[in-house]
This record gives sequence, structure tokens and C-alpha cells, in this order.
Amino acid sequence: MLIRTSNQAVSDKPRQNYSWQKQLVFTALTLLLFAVPGGLLLEITYRRCALIPIMGGVAGGDGARLPYTRGNREIASRFRRSENPILFYEPTPGAISGIYSINSAGFRDREFAVKKDPGVFRIAILGDSIVWGYGLKLEHTFAKQLEKLLNEGTDNNFEVMNFGVSGYSTMQEIEYYRVKASRYEPDLVIVGYCLNDFKESSVEGNAFRHSYYGLFSKSYLYDYLHRVFTGVSYNQFGYMPDAPKAQIDLQEQFRKLASYCNGRRNVVVVFPALADFDDYFFEVEHRQIHNALAGLNYATLDLLDVFRKHDAESLTQNQTDYTHPNAFGTRLAAQATLDLLAKKQLVPIGRR
Repeated sequence: MLIRTSNQAVSDKPRQNYSWQKQLVFTALTLLLFAVPGGLLLEITYRRCALIPIMGGVAGGDGARLPYTRGNREIASRFRRSENPILFYEPTPGAISGIYSINSAGFRDREFAVKKDPGVFRIAILGDSIVWGYGLKLEHTFAKQLEKLLNEGTDNNFEVMNFGVSGYSTMQEIEYYRVKASRYEPDLVIVGYCLNDFKESSVEGNAFRHSYYGLFSKSYLYDYLHRVFTGVSYNQFGYMPDAPKAQIDLQEQFRKLASYCNGRRNVVVVFPALADFDDYFFEVEHRQIHNALAGLNYATLDLLDVFRKHDAESLTQNQTDYTHPNAFGTRLAAQATLDLLAKKQLVPIGRR
């Protein structure tokens, strides 16, 4: 009599074969089971490193006052809330905070009379923290370096006024011109454009308006990786998947500025990222601003070609800041701007 063992019984069962469709579905579900928690973990890690609230909404408070952090204390010592909904914050008149002094009119410069003296040629410079002069004494800022160069050995009298506000976007800068700088009736306006000025958020802005998307409604990590991928793709292979999504219509804003200046020709100076110029990942952002200015009455100076003649590290204030040039960098920018103004005959330069 043949006795079947339990092992034999199992082995003799007909083997069940799954179709490739079922195997594919099972594999996909397995990957999804691990990918979703892994993706959420990476997003949470990125948000914590970037100081972005995990659940969205307001960071560190209810928005009625600044959260008590060291960075926000510094910001609060220089800026205040603005009644203007576009600006929503502005320099505090008369504030003194370290190397930063705000004049009585509320911008980082010496005192100016609203009505200019006869024979004075006034230039208003708009911009964000680069023009504001983050980390620099006033005399080393872009505006003051340009003012010094213009007045050296000339029969003319130039006033170059620093209306840069740290953290401002292009929209805020142009609104700031309308409500403040235009009162001084400048003869020329120069916009110092930083590559992220099409975005609404900034460190200073977030201190006053802490609105962020929730964890399940937006991925900030994806935005960061997308920008890196776009830069690598364009620089290494000449292919641009798509342009960065602008929160602000740059062309519309520059049209507004032109209308505020009665169509007078003004200048845009583009400041590059102070990264490796031989393997530069930000060409896409340069293209974006040039496309926005196409067909408009602006003289444009892209400082990338100027800065490329130097090592990026020689232009930075420290190894971790790729945005704000040092005094040598602002001097280079001022000299290149002076050359453009002379070439385009946008300022009266009569030498002694």
C-alpha cells in the first residue's frame, strides 16, 4: 500500500499560475505601498530642512505677529507691515539694525529732498536683497558704487537712490516705485533683477505672511528637483522641458513700470546666480527674463557674461551664499552698468 506523505500531498497540488496582468498589478501595488510613505517622508524631511510647515497654513504663529525667532527678530528690526496689500511689508523709517540704516523716508540710503536741485540727474534703482545690499555697508551697495563712478571726473551731478528692499518680488518692486520712488521724479529707473524675482515668497515675506500649502496639496521637494532637472537638462543637452512657472507675469509688470515712467526707456540689470559659471544651471531663468522684456522699451544688461570672467567664489560673501555679491561683485556690476548707460546715451556724461 502506497502511503502519501504530507509533503507529497502538497507537491502534488496543481500549481496556480497568475496571469501577467495580475502580476503587474501586484507589483504596482507593492511599489505604491512603499513609494507613498517614502515620498511623504522625503517631503517632510525637505520641509523641515527648508523651514516649511508640514501641514501648511501659517508658519510659527497666526500671522498677526512675527514668530519669536532670531531671524524674525532681525527682520522685525528693519521692516514693518505695510497697509499696501501688494507690498504687505516695507522698511521701517528711521530704523537702524547693524549695518542697515533706513532713512526717514523709508528706504536704505542717505536723506534726499523730494524735489531735486537744478542740474541733478536722478536714478532710482529697484530690486530685492541684491540691490538692498544684503551683507554690505551702504557705500558698497550697487547703487552707491554706481553713484560714485558716475560722479568721478564729471561735470554733472548724479544722485543714485537705493530703493531695493530685501525679499521683494518684481511686482512689489514696481509697486514700490509707484508709491514711493516716483515721488522723487527720477530721470532714469534701473531694475536689478534677481533670478527668483518672479516668485512671491521670500524669507522676509514669509516672516510677515506665513502661508504655505499643505502636505497633500503641494510638493515643495518636487519643485526643487524640477528646477535642478531643468537646469541640468538645458545646460548639458540643450533641451528645456518647460520654463519655470512664474507666479508673476513679468511682462505685465514691466509694462506697468513703463506706463508709470511715461514710456521713457529704462534699464534692467540681470544678476546671475554666483555658481560655477562653467557648469551653470540657471540659463533657463535668464531666458525667462529676456523673453519677458522682448518687445519692450528697456535696455538690458545681463551680468552673466561680466561675472564669467571671474571665479564665482571671488564674487561671493561666503561659500554658502550664491545670491548676494560682495563689494567686488557690486563694483563689477556698477562698472558694467556705467558702460551700458554711456553706450546707450541714457545719461549725460560730460567729462572734465
